[in-house]
Amino acid sequence: MKLFNKDTMIKELLKNERAVEIIERYIPNFKKHPALPIAKLYTFEGALKYKRLVGMSDETAEKLKEEIYSIEE
Repeated sequence: MKLFNKDTMIKELLKNERAVEIIERYIPNFKKHPALPIAKLYTFEGALKYKRLVGMSDETAEKLKEEIYSIEE
């Protein structure tokens, strides 16, 4: 069963080691980013609207989503 979807909150992703590992590959030092306290209040898809602030292209964001959404229990 898939763990995450477009409505998953960032704060929920942070509780999963695999999700954090994937995100940190795309956004180095993600857990130390100064905007993280605010990002925790967003859904995963909602936060991706700000991908340009971390230098992420549309293509890279799609790859990140695919990997996050493929995580299973």
